[in-house]
Amino acid sequence: MDFLYNTTMIYDIIIIGGGVVGCAIAHEAVQYNLSVLLLEKEADVSEGTSKANSGVLHAGFNVPVGSLKAKFNVDGLKYFPKLCNDLQIDYNDCKKLVIAKDDKEKKTLVQLYEQGLANKCEGLSLIERKQIQSLQPSLYNGHDNYSGPAYALFSEKTAIVSPYELTIALAENALLNGATIKTSCEVSSIEKLSTEDTGIPEDCFHVGTTSGFSAGGRFVVNAAGLYSDKVASLIDSIDLKIYPWRGEYYILEKKAVELVDMAIYPVPPSDGGGLGVHLTPTVHNNLLIGPSAEFTDFPENLENTIPTMRQLLNEAWEMVPGLRGYTAIKNFSGIRSKLFGPGTSSGFEDFYINESPNIPNLIHIIGIESPGLTGAPSIAHHVIENIIGNRMDLSINSRFSYKRIRPVRARDLSNSDFRSLTERDPAYGEIICFCGRVSKGEIRDALHSPLSGEVFSSDKRGIGILNAIKKRTHTLMGDCQGGRCLSRLLHVVEEELGITAEEVLNDSDY
Repeated sequence: MDFLYNTTMIYDIIIIGGGVVGCAIAHEAVQYNLSVLLLEKEADVSEGTSKANSGVLHAGFNVPVGSLKAKFNVDGLKYFPKLCNDLQIDYNDCKKLVIAKDDKEKKTLVQLYEQGLANKCEGLSLIERKQIQSLQPSLYNGHDNYSGPAYALFSEKTAIVSPYELTIALAENALLNGATIKTSCEVSSIEKLSTEDTGIPEDCFHVGTTSGFSAGGRFVVNAAGLYSDKVASLIDSIDLKIYPWRGEYYILEKKAVELVDMAIYPVPPSDGGGLGVHLTPTVHNNLLIGPSAEFTDFPENLENTIPTMRQLLNEAWEMVPGLRGYTAIKNFSGIRSKLFGPGTSSGFEDFYINESPNIPNLIHIIGIESPGLTGAPSIAHHVIENIIGNRMDLSINSRFSYKRIRPVRARDLSNSDFRSLTERDPAYGEIICFCGRVSKGEIRDALHSPLSGEVFSSDKRGIGILNAIKKRTHTLMGDCQGGRCLSRLLHVVEEELGITAEEVLNDSDY
């Protein structure tokens, strides 16, 4: 391996951003004989938009014909059954209804249906009241004057995943297949160096970070999400600006999926801000209400606001009146990275996925919002095979392993399997989180999982640990939201890592 000034490693590809797109690119790249470095500014992967979204894998009828969003959405969806099986994460083909109250809203459904057919979406049909009621009876169980939707667009291919579990699994698989992943490494400089500067036979980039770590790369892929325009400005002069849009959510108790077990969307608003407040089951059997769509000046602005939260409930109750009897266990916000804002003329902007027109081998991936989760595997394939593959010869990594070992989940085991496991290792029989039936053994495994050297390193002294454990085990996410399990969880962390409860709590925003 070459070295820059005899001190800095030269990688084939440096990926900036540890969201779902960046991790998908790393996972795709290591399937070839490429040296890969991924840099993430937060303490863990999937700490931005990729953590806080609905987890919906869209069919592709909501995006304009001929757009990159349509192409990568429809192509990307096809990857997921095998990808989720390979990565051993949950995948639920929950299906979706987009509902219309009257003939006026039906016109929009017809437009979406025709757009979906033009995008080559599969499993779409326009249905009416009787068919809707057979699919989701709760849409018609309301007060005396409530008649429920008259029409719906039914999507059989819409599915859900856990977006943060997907991102972690992609990163872990990439790491185990040879990638290098550095967290808490915010990129602070990018410069293009000539062969005269480096002494190697081709030009390369030098990437510096606020942590002091630096590296060289033949290609740089800017997949920095909400900060992709800022990263681009470190070296390039492309005229793109990210506009952050906040989406607020409620999480309902698990019993709510007794009423709503598929995604329910209204006819989307015309302003392009989002798809409207919808109801989405999760792979953990909760129900999400949201998101809203509000422009914010700051990508760190993750507050929840009383007027918006009231609006979420009112719109959910309007769709499914029976939800009034169910409890919200938590609310949260996520941020979309749009390429238009309230002051711009456009209500739609496409993904920007291009090699820089100014700097060869610098690839920008900017404005990745919905359907970015669905499109991530296809975007990754395009970047590696079609952009980088046009610049260098790619050879298959014959040692690449697609399969990831699924972490032990006590809640998924039969009684006999659970007994056998606890006989071999009693830690799996010591339940820490009773809401989610998460054991001490599972938390221990998470603390020593493939990314633990970065995420749970002792020199960080607790930074982001609770969030990282939550994403890997689903503890602290049950009905009590940590009320009964936090103290036990902190004891396990101290026992395994030697990091005190005070240090963990001081650096957590869980």
